[in-house]
Amino acid sequence: MWENAATFASGLRVPKPYGDYIMLEILKESDGVALAFSDEVILESLKDWAKNEGLFLSPEGAGGYGGVRSFAEDGILDSG
Repeated sequence: MWENAATFASGLRVPKPYGDYIMLEILKESDGVALAFSDEVILESLKDWAKNEGLFLSPEGAGGYGGVRSFAEDGILDSG
């Protein structure tokens, strides 16, 4: 899909994911979404958790937090 993909979140950089077609099918059937973030967004999430919670997330975990934050900012996800 993304030739020569590069990110410092190495756990997310998978040249040919096993079962990628299954995940795409699930996304379509569930009306789900897949998100992409820049390394800058991931790094911002890492810094936020370190500063405010005293925790150092993995870059991959910080990417997940970037998704939650994006959904909250867009009103897709609320605090309730």
